[in-house]
Amino acid sequence: MKLARTFLALALALALALGVFARFTPSYAADSYVITITEDTLLRETGDESMAIYQDGLFFVPYTTLQRLNGVGCTYNPEENLVTVFKQGAAIYFEMDTERTYTYGGRPVQISARWRGEVPYVPIQVVCTWLNLYYSYTSANDSGVGYPVIRVAGKTPATSDATILSRNADALQEVADERSRLSGLLPDNPVRPDTPPVVQPPAPPEPPNRDITLLFLGATDDALTSILDTLAGARYAAAFFIPSDILADEGEALRQVWCRGFCPGILLSGDDLLSEAQAASRMCANLLHVRVRLVSCTREVTDDERLALEASGFRLWTPTIDPYQEEMDSSALLASLQQFLEDGEDDSVLTLRPDSLTLEVLPVLSGYLSSLNYTVQDIWEWTEPAA
Repeated sequence: MKLARTFLALALALALALGVFARFTPSYAADSYVITITEDTLLRETGDESMAIYQDGLFFVPYTTLQRLNGVGCTYNPEENLVTVFKQGAAIYFEMDTERTYTYGGRPVQISARWRGEVPYVPIQVVCTWLNLYYSYTSANDSGVGYPVIRVAGKTPATSDATILSRNADALQEVADERSRLSGLLPDNPVRPDTPPVVQPPAPPEPPNRDITLLFLGATDDALTSILDTLAGARYAAAFFIPSDILADEGEALRQVWCRGFCPGILLSGDDLLSEAQAASRMCANLLHVRVRLVSCTREVTDDERLALEASGFRLWTPTIDPYQEEMDSSALLASLQQFLEDGEDDSVLTLRPDSLTLEVLPVLSGYLSSLNYTVQDIWEWTEPAA
C-alpha cells in the first residue's frame, strides 16, 4: 500500500508539472495569424505571443494593441489578472482567471479573453462593438500578402483602408514573410531574383460574401436603448416589428427606434392580416406622424394574404433564420446563432428579439457577422424583401 501511494503521488506530481509546463510552452501550429493596423500604423510584431490571431470565429489581439488607439485606455493588473479597456463613458472588463467578461455596470458579455503564453489576448470585435471603436477586416485574398488584415482605431480614420494598405504594401509583405518564416513556410535566407519564388500554401478558404437582414420581432423591454446603441456602434441597420395589439403601449419604443435611424415595423398575428395592418399603420401615424409599411407575421401567410398586403402598399418580411428555442440562456443562444450563421445562405433574414437576452450576445454576434463575411443590409419600406 505504501508503494502504491508513493507511485500515485509521483504520477499526480508529474501530471501537475506537465500541466503547468503546458501553459508556458503552448503549441501554436494550428493558429491563423492576422496582421494588425492601429489607427494608421502597421504593427510589425510577428511573434507567437505578440501577433493577432483568428480562433473560433473571432479575432484576438494582445491587450497592448489597444494601448495604441487614440482616446482608448487599456490596463492589465497581474495581481488580479484583470484586463480593463475603457474610453470616456464606457468600459469592458476581462477576468483572466474566471473567464468572466462584463461591462461598466456589471452587464455580462458571453465571450472571454484568452491566455497566449503569459499574454492576455482580448476579442477585438467585441471590444470595438461595446466601446464604439472603428474596426475593419480585409481577407487574406484581398490583402495581397496571404494573411488577413484587421484595422482598429479610436474613431473612423480620415485615411481609407485601401489607401493604408496600398501605402504599406511593401511593409505588409515583409511582415507576412517574417511570419511565414517563423511558421516554417519560408526559408531564412531571402529569395534572390534568379531563384524561383517560394510557393506559399494557399490561405484557408474564406467564408463566402453573404448579405443578411436583421429583424427584431416582439415587445421591447429595458434593453432597447442599449440594443440600439450596440447596433449604432457596429453601424448595422435593423427593423423593429412591434406586435400590433400593443402598439399603444409601445409608443415610446417606436419613437426611439424611428428617431435613432432604425426602421419601425408591425408584427401581425390575426386572421384578417390586411385589416390588422391598416389599423396598426394608422395608429403608428398618430404616434410617429409617419405611415409604417413594413410588416411581418407570427404565422404562415398565404399567397392571397401576401398579394392583398402588397397591393395595399405593405412590405411583408419573412424571417429565414430563427435561432431561439424555449428557455434558452445566452450561451445556448450564442451557439445557435453561430451554427445558423456558419451554414447561412445569401440574403438570409435573421430573427432577433429586442430583449435583455439578445443584448447579452449582440456584441459577439457582431463579431461573427464580420468574421463570416456577412454584410448587413438596409431595410426600409422601399427595400425589396429578401426572397
